[in-house]
Amino acid sequence: KHGNAVKRNQLKRWLREAFRQQYASWPAGIDVVIVPLDAGRGSLSAYSRSLAKLIPKASRKLADRDSSPE
Repeated sequence: KHGNAVKRNQLKRWLREAFRQQYASWPAGIDVVIVPLDAGRGSLSAYSRSLAKLIPKASRKLADRDSSPE
């Protein structure tokens, strides 16, 4: 649990906004599940930076998945 209802709702708003800011950069075909681990240090800029770092990793994984023979 991440604090009281007010804190949890703020956390959800930050995560949604951070994802909205990075959405255009995400490759198609990827579903994202976000689980905040430490709400005490969270902020909109921190979540946005974290998602921005994940974009290249997600792109590589998607490319590897698409290029691997099945």
